[in-house]
Parts: sequence; C-alpha cells; structure tokens
Amino acid sequence: MADRLNGSVSLDALPYRELLEGDPDRGVVLFDTDMQMAYANPVARSQLHTSDGALLAGLKGAVSAFRDRLERSDLAVPPGEILLATESGRPLRATLAPLLRSGTRWFVVRVAAPGCFADPNVRRLQTRFRLTPREAEVAADVSRGLTNAEIATHLGITEKTVKNALMTVFVKCEVRNRVELALKAHDAPVG
Repeated sequence: MADRLNGSVSLDALPYRELLEGDPDRGVVLFDTDMQMAYANPVARSQLHTSDGALLAGLKGAVSAFRDRLERSDLAVPPGEILLATESGRPLRATLAPLLRSGTRWFVVRVAAPGCFADPNVRRLQTRFRLTPREAEVAADVSRGLTNAEIATHLGITEKTVKNALMTVFVKCEVRNRVELALKAHDAPVG
C-alpha cells in the first residue's frame, strides 16, 4: 500500500521501509537533508494536523540541529531524544536517527503517541513487568544509570515521585536494588 504525503514520495520508494511501518502507536516522520518531510504515517499526520504548525516547526528545527551536529562531527552521533512543546502543555517525546542509503541521508523521527513513549525499551519493560507507563520510564532510566535527580529532571517529575515509582518497580520486577533492576531490564541473570 503506497502512502503519500502531499503527493511527494511513495512509501514503496523510501529507504528502510520496515522502520517506517514499525510501531503503529508511534508517529513516524521521514525528512530529507533539505528538511522536507518525505513521509508521515497516519499517527504522525494526525498529531501534525491537530497542532498549529508549531509541532512540525519544532521537528524540523530539531532535525536540522541534529543534521548540523552530524556534519560537524567526525565521530558517529548516536540517535537523539527530544522533547517537543505541544498546545496541551505536556511535551511529546521523540527520537531521531540518521539513515544513509545510496549516498542520500534521511532522518527518521519517531514521535510517541499520547500514553506511549518513543523509547522501545520503555514499552518492552512496561509489557514484560506489567508496569505503568511512568514506572516503565523510571525503570528504563535506572537501567541507563541515571540518578533519581536526573530521572526527575528527565521526566519532569519530583524526586519523591521517582522514589515512589521505584519502590513499586522493585516489587513488580522482583528485585531488591537498582543494580538488579538494571540487570533484569537488560535480560542479564540476577543473583
């Protein structure tokens, strides 16, 4: 099924088609190096059409800054995570990653749908351990080695909320501490 946005590029003609079709709960937008949107899946289109254009402008700005960082660096730049302002006041999370195919650079942006999160690790933890979305975010951040203060800043919540979520996560994941949680989150043997 060829999906077109603004009559521009057919999904069949795009690189990394499997990445673009991916998770149906997440908005996926593909930009070229000129910051032209080549593709947006139905979730992304609905998110972009419900905003006043600020969301698209924010995406373009973030991708442009990411592209510039790539061009200035001799090193590989890891995929980035960004927060985008919305009319509701609750930021949307997005991850962006560069793709290179046939000498052309593309940028894939995955925007989380309300109640979902851009990081696939969060979703995996949520499903595997029956965590709430917030608990899964906290668990993912702990598994990346963040402190409670860093997690609170990252998620826009208080440290007390982080501590409360962490106690519940320990019980649900059947672990006693952060190290065991990190090991379990990465499928390493605990004990």
